[in-house]
Amino acid sequence: MIDLTLACVKISREKTYGNVKSWLCNIDSNLKGIKSITIGANLDAQLNVSEIGVASFNTSPYVGGGVVNTLFRDETPDDKYVCMISLGVSETKKLLGRSIVSINHELFNAMNTVFKSSLKKIRADIINMYKKDIVALSGLKDDLTYIIKTAQYMLYIKEKGGCLTFPTVGEEQNITGLYNPNLLIKAEMTEIVSNDVKMDENNRIFVITGPNSGGKTVYLDSIGLAQLFFQLGLPVPAVSAEMKPLKTIASLYVRNVTVNNGRLADEVGRLKECLDHISRDSLLLLDETFSSTSAFEGVFLAESLIKYLSDIGCYAVYVTHFHELSQRITELNREEK
Repeated sequence: MIDLTLACVKISREKTYGNVKSWLCNIDSNLKGIKSITIGANLDAQLNVSEIGVASFNTSPYVGGGVVNTLFRDETPDDKYVCMISLGVSETKKLLGRSIVSINHELFNAMNTVFKSSLKKIRADIINMYKKDIVALSGLKDDLTYIIKTAQYMLYIKEKGGCLTFPTVGEEQNITGLYNPNLLIKAEMTEIVSNDVKMDENNRIFVITGPNSGGKTVYLDSIGLAQLFFQLGLPVPAVSAEMKPLKTIASLYVRNVTVNNGRLADEVGRLKECLDHISRDSLLLLDETFSSTSAFEGVFLAESLIKYLSDIGCYAVYVTHFHELSQRITELNREEK
């Protein structure tokens, strides 16, 4: 269920709401600015009134004229607000006498009733239209939230001095000056080390090793974020980039593995879910996979996994402490399928 109150609060801060509010304020101002209305009457061949209606709303009050002056004047002034025969109280009293004034009041009351009823109907129509717009906009809550949050995130990166670039679409992953934008929360751009990424037909699987706190997982995150941003149509945090659209982005991080049936069992279960959804046009990010078992078993499982990924032909980046893998990665990358 949509929390309509929360949705309305969020929408009230948006440009669309401001436009609607401005439009309603203009209507209110225009209604308050009405100083007179022009009532028109259609006549038949015998000059009998066949229909009466409001001809216009005017921002200036009408001025009295006269039948003779209006019909036979030589000049042609702007007569938009000139009334030939006034139905005002004083004019009616002069023309028809005091006894007719009560009829004059009844006419005024009748006109006010009709006019106010019309305005009330217009007001109801405006409110109903506005309610429909609110419901329609609340249905776009997730889309609006995505647009707002991504815009805020990109603006934050720019404010912190981070580079952003829209990648060109190609057949390789070739990124220069890639960095993890989440580091900007704790550091300045000048303190962040950027890296390059190059993946092609002959280099699709990569093994990253090194000491703890050396930035391996941060680099892995930056590759995943860049691919995600690119496929969402957003600029990526890099100096320049040529990137290939992929069908799947899958990841298995050691920090996300739960321990229910044993850490290794849970890790293998999560890995199977990833492998069930990847193909040649996929990116798989692995962080310390199989580190929960012994080094001998871990290396054996990791080599089997890399061979399987090589058979699939997907892109993969594997962060691990198994240094033996890095010594064989060229061989594993180029083994005959």
